[in-house]
Amino acid sequence: MNSLVAIIIVNWNGKQVTSECLQSLRAVDYSSFNVYVVDNASSDGSVDEIARSFPEVRLIQSTENRFYAGGNNYGFQIAKQDKPEFVLFLNNDTVVDKDFLKYLVGAISSDEKIGMVGPKIFHFDQPDVIWSAGGFVSFFQGKTGHYGLRRKDSSRLDQQREVSYLTGCTQLIRTELFEKLGGFDESYHMYSEDADLCQRARNAGYKIIYIPQSKIWHKISSSSGGGLTAYKIRNKIRGNLRFFRKYARWYHWLTIPIFVFLDGIGFIAKSLVTLNLKNVWRLIKGVAGIHKSEQAK
Repeated sequence: MNSLVAIIIVNWNGKQVTSECLQSLRAVDYSSFNVYVVDNASSDGSVDEIARSFPEVRLIQSTENRFYAGGNNYGFQIAKQDKPEFVLFLNNDTVVDKDFLKYLVGAISSDEKIGMVGPKIFHFDQPDVIWSAGGFVSFFQGKTGHYGLRRKDSSRLDQQREVSYLTGCTQLIRTELFEKLGGFDESYHMYSEDADLCQRARNAGYKIIYIPQSKIWHKISSSSGGGLTAYKIRNKIRGNLRFFRKYARWYHWLTIPIFVFLDGIGFIAKSLVTLNLKNVWRLIKGVAGIHKSEQAK
């Protein structure tokens, strides 16, 4: 008999993409899972649409926007009552392969020291182009990133391997471990809460494993409202800063400012070459927002 999996999806004004995600889950070839949708106080009719079209889904309504970490933690408190062995956190802007779940569960069940597993993730609008083949953390450079990002799929990315972190787009974790770790850290407003959870799992002695046989497709940024904005830049910087303040050693800070500065210059140079002046302005506004919030503390 298959282990019970709780699939938790957070929705905020994503009626269309959430419906498409739920539709893809109906085709999944795995016999034992429950789906929970946490609605973060949407105003686009999401609740009515999900209740009408997907009666099999457990709909959990929040009276406020709890964002990613808070929404998933809220959903977990409900889902754990059904005693799942594993919990899958899945972005609402994804479409899954019918076999994705059985590969993830098979891998995590093979070794009790594997705490979390994640799939190969493709761009939805470029189905053979990778968005994430597992993640890395560079403490000396002060950044996190995805293996295989924007590359065409190849045999090089077909090896199951241990990674530093898995994007919160799709993470399967042992229920017992998630509870032991205290869930997602809700002090992250947006971004880096996924890397934080993985870092705590690794610090507790568990392995984080990338499973290439498991596949999903991601509609990039739909869950947070579209493309690059000053708001997103500000929160990405803030999340990164919080993560490295929490986990980097003193000697990492000898090089982190240098690499962060160089990354900023590279971003500006690329934007100028491509005449994308809006991105330069978004970066300036995003950094200014960080400065103001730090001064207010």
